[in-house]
Amino acid sequence: YVARLSKLVNELRVGIIETDPKKLRETIADTCECIPDLPPIEEPMIIDDVFPNGTNASPKPLSYASVAGIPPVDPYEIAKAASILLVKSSRVVVEKMLENKDDPAQEKSDLLFFTEFAKANNLPQPSEAHRHPSKSNYRPLKLQFASRTDRDKFLHGYYKRRLSDDSLSKLPITTRARRDLTKIELEKLYESRKFVYEENKKAGVSEFIMYDIGYKINANPQPFS
Repeated sequence: YVARLSKLVNELRVGIIETDPKKLRETIADTCECIPDLPPIEEPMIIDDVFPNGTNASPKPLSYASVAGIPPVDPYEIAKAASILLVKSSRVVVEKMLENKDDPAQEKSDLLFFTEFAKANNLPQPSEAHRHPSKSNYRPLKLQFASRTDRDKFLHGYYKRRLSDDSLSKLPITTRARRDLTKIELEKLYESRKFVYEENKKAGVSEFIMYDIGYKINANPQPFS
């Protein structure tokens, strides 16, 4: 393209000299030199430390991962991880829910309990219940919903009704619910809970409250013990 452009400029210069008045012709001839022909374009230079075989490299396209020495990602693993995140996005985790670890039908009882709670409060109903293995006294209870929207509606209703609903308010231990989290999110949750507890205990009032996996300043602090 550069060679073609140079040729056009030279042709334009000659055309102006031949057709314009004498004074203009002389000015152009004196000030506008003819552009010399460009040398032929050489073969492109290939960097040896990336493509060690130079122009004799394999015709098969090389990916960045193969050049950089990074192992290729398995598409199956990507699909598997995406599937796990999709399932988590429609799941609720209930903490400190009473259980009998010797009861083989515990998960069925859990599902029935929260199905009745959902019916009584006009909330989306869970389709499955599962106790996640844990060393704590009460294994985390995972409730599966049809969609993320149903999960969010259930969580909103849970916190709105947990103090007024008899089935929840009469439990000997106060339960709490949250969305299902990834490992990184879970670590952040525990860090936030630790910070909130220690700062509130130090101040003697609830200066901070939890907000999802983080925390925020409490607009209406209460005595903390």
